[in-house]
Amino acid sequence: MERTASLTAPAWSNAGNIAGDGYEQQFTETNLGSGGMFYRVRVISAP
Repeated sequence: MERTASLTAPAWSNAGNIAGDGYEQQFTETNLGSGGMFYRVRVISAP
């Protein structure tokens, strides 16, 4: 999971790692600070 505060000049940073198991996963952001964030999921396939 990655996050950035701006989509105009995004600087994506790691927001946490979630191991997939084929089922729905939940992520709770605990360090929001002030303002909103944008999130994206990066899927990394096993070799």
